[in-house]
Amino acid sequence: MNKQFETDGFLHIKQAFSPEEVENLIRATESILENDDYKKDLLSIDATGHTHKILYPLGKHPLFLQSLVHPSLLDILL
Repeated sequence: MNKQFETDGFLHIKQAFSPEEVENLIRATESILENDDYKKDLLSIDATGHTHKILYPLGKHPLFLQSLVHPSLLDILL
């Protein structure tokens, strides 16, 4: 796994989150995208206006911060 991270810069961990957890994270993302207070934190890289990045998502919804300490991820780190 360390070799993959060093080569790719990320790890793809299959089924790290349950389908329900993924749905909850999608809803959290949608709530940020729909919140006018966060419009300045949405980055687009082309003329389509499609959001490509949300700046500082950890502070915008508690699920993002909670996902960092998800048991399936901690098992790998510890």
